[in-house]
Amino acid sequence: LIVRLRSDDPSELIVPESVVIPAGAFSASFDLIIQEDAMLDGTQSVTLAASVPEEADLKAGKTVIRVTDNETAVLTLSLPETADEGDGVIAGTVAMSEIADEDVVVSLDLQGFENFTGSMTVVIPGGETFSEFAVPFSDDLEFDGSKTATITASVENWASGTASVSVSDNEIPELLITIPENAAETDGVLSGTVSIPGTFPRDVTVTLFSDDTSEVTVPESVLI
Repeated sequence: LIVRLRSDDPSELIVPESVVIPAGAFSASFDLIIQEDAMLDGTQSVTLAASVPEEADLKAGKTVIRVTDNETAVLTLSLPETADEGDGVIAGTVAMSEIADEDVVVSLDLQGFENFTGSMTVVIPGGETFSEFAVPFSDDLEFDGSKTATITASVENWASGTASVSVSDNEIPELLITIPENAAETDGVLSGTVSIPGTFPRDVTVTLFSDDTSEVTVPESVLI
């Protein structure tokens, strides 16, 4: 069985045009020639395809190899010093110490971002030294004070860059009391609510007070 091989980026990876799987065998080996391109391009993903055009029922196969750059650069990361929890996004810039010869994929490791954990990627275009990005940041509706969110930018074999931003809590620590504006002396017992514009990680005991108990009485406290 004659299997045709193709690399989608011969500047990074060269393979033979074809390889023969002998009759009665399951596989055949071939050489992968990794190219030294002397270009500052970070880690490049190369797709290798295998097909047998003469066998229509035999589906083509594909796989990917990541070729790490041996030319290196230093990454730096810029973030605002502060942000508000309700801003929606935090914008930043990732830069490299040299001009990229080709598009460079930079991994961003995120720590401390609400509803967004793990990593994302940003591309520095060929011919450029930087790229801007935005990370979604949601309001968690919790009274948890200011927090620090950190991003680390990395490319394999390169010096990583790290930056942090202090994110302030936008929940205002203020109680809201809701009661009827008017009441008649014959109404007896009415309902009221006390609320907070966020959530606490523990129960909150709220003390209640009426300045005229001859007209209105309330319980001493209520638990949220």
